[in-house]
Amino acid sequence: MSKLSSFTLNSKSRVATVDYGTERAGLPFFEVLELEKPVQIELRLSEAFVYLKEPCFVTIRNVGLESTINTVEVRDLPGAFSCSDNILNDIWKLGAQATIDSCLGKSTQPAVWQIDPNSGAYVASQRPAMTIEGHSFANYTLEFDAFIDRGGLCKWVWICQPDHVAILYLGFAKIPFSVKEKTWYRIKSVFGENGKLEISVDGREVLKVDLTNYAPGGKPVSTTGPFGFGAWQDQAAYFRNVIAYDTANKSVIYRNPLTSPETLVEYGTQENLGTVCLDGPKRDRLVWLGDFYHISRIIGASTGGFSYTRGTFDFLLQTQIRSGQIAIAPYLGYDPTKTVTLSLERVYGLDDYQLLGFLAFAHYIRQTNDLQYAKKTWAQWEKQLSWLASNINSTSGLADFDFAFPGAAQGGSLGSCATVETLNAAADIAEAIGKKTSLEYLLGTYGYALGELNTSSVAGTAFCLSSHVASKERAVSAVAALDELELGLGYKDRSTLNDHDIETKISPNTNGLLLQAILAAEDWGRAAKLIYNVWGAMLKDPETRSGASWERRNVLYILTEWVAGLRSANGVQGFGYKNWVVNPELGVHMGLSHARAKVPLYPSGEIEVKWSIKSKKMTVQIKAPPETKGVFWIGKTKKKLGNDSSYQFTIQL
Repeated sequence: MSKLSSFTLNSKSRVATVDYGTERAGLPFFEVLELEKPVQIELRLSEAFVYLKEPCFVTIRNVGLESTINTVEVRDLPGAFSCSDNILNDIWKLGAQATIDSCLGKSTQPAVWQIDPNSGAYVASQRPAMTIEGHSFANYTLEFDAFIDRGGLCKWVWICQPDHVAILYLGFAKIPFSVKEKTWYRIKSVFGENGKLEISVDGREVLKVDLTNYAPGGKPVSTTGPFGFGAWQDQAAYFRNVIAYDTANKSVIYRNPLTSPETLVEYGTQENLGTVCLDGPKRDRLVWLGDFYHISRIIGASTGGFSYTRGTFDFLLQTQIRSGQIAIAPYLGYDPTKTVTLSLERVYGLDDYQLLGFLAFAHYIRQTNDLQYAKKTWAQWEKQLSWLASNINSTSGLADFDFAFPGAAQGGSLGSCATVETLNAAADIAEAIGKKTSLEYLLGTYGYALGELNTSSVAGTAFCLSSHVASKERAVSAVAALDELELGLGYKDRSTLNDHDIETKISPNTNGLLLQAILAAEDWGRAAKLIYNVWGAMLKDPETRSGASWERRNVLYILTEWVAGLRSANGVQGFGYKNWVVNPELGVHMGLSHARAKVPLYPSGEIEVKWSIKSKKMTVQIKAPPETKGVFWIGKTKKKLGNDSSYQFTIQL
């Protein structure tokens, strides 16, 4: 539809598509103007459609969407980037749009369950939401009433549909009797000490299995843990009168009629409690600590949504436990102060995410010089740093973690070099706010781990170079050694992976980290090739143009900082761009004829750089607050700039 005017759907014209031109999130609405007789209409915010099934018509008008996210256009953002290469322009726009769509204001996302005081919780098109009360439950019996409004329903590890039960991990089983929509049923599941699972509907057995016979992923199915209720795609159902009791002695351990608004709090299905950024606009209802490493930097280069950055940190810091660790992925709808009751392995399991989370905070302070916020939260960050220090091996001097996402946990180059980068960043912040820190700096190796020094890795190389653990000579050598990791469009995660194994993939996440290392080694050709191959390729596929995944955005700040060349100076002097650098080496190497970048300052202001090249002469224009100063350099040419708000000059290349 080009205009949102009235239109008619009938047996010949069955579909009307509202194209918003980009990713949008919100609550759709429309008005029925004329209706011949009752007809079936499907309203979908996806690529799939179910057509009108009857030979009737309906006329609709006033179609719209009440947005639940920021609707600012990329062209109106305080940060900007453009150049003579439209591929790079589109990559930057894609990342900026995805970041706009990923950041949510407090209470903008409505509750995903509806509570009826009589019928209970109404759940539609949702994966099961778990109670936070049952993580220690074991060998228990669960009973509840269920009313299938449409399609089916699901409960924790099993899905009940009309005439079928689908067991997650275990497959499907035919129900030996009819189960109808618009009918209440009493459903019962029994977990026994011997691993037996029994399910019945209205007292009639529908399934009986021995869970000890199943080991998905090589691990036996556990009968310990919580339960949840949901209704998968295009399903809807009511749930009420839930009771759980010990299977052996029948003592009640849980009871909830699901008829109170407090149910939304318990099951994490309430409106969002904080101003936060997710890791992507089409991901999940989790606030990922480690992934915010990229998003915080992107915000500083594009949206300038620093309130979202602080809101995300505020939300995450509420989950900190006694050890100093912060939850790696608290749920959007749960009270973050209560998620510590969840499984520690699940919520705090990726140790390297603690490092990435702190580095996200450090990048925010570097971008903004928001020392007031740094002072306000420093006690909690220092507690996290103390946990980090406790994981440093006193013999090897390397970091020993229980588990790391993209690299070896014990003495690995990723963890050890990221630890160095984290502690260096912490020292800068501590200096800026007048706090002393007793945490020692580390040196490290950039083999994969102590036991595998001949194994190279993308993530290990990335952080060992960006942390400056590697000398300039070793950095060049390490980047040259990336040839053995090269596969297809980019680089596989480590050299021991089989090129022909279907599980060996190219990760834009780790390749994005690696890109920074390549730039630190000043290998401009390799950096340009990686940008075009990995991120440029995504523009060709309509399914990835929407910016649906956080992994596709991390190159955005690289374009600003290295292609246009505008970035903050190193050290405390660079906080808030008090000292800045313009070094467009990569952009010149890429053969660009011109480039422009603008970054927002906190709490106000901006810095902008423009440059163009003609006949081997570069014309440069820089606008910056007069209280700041900077350096322009390219090749052997270096110019110190200061005491002005505008600079213009020409240099010979």
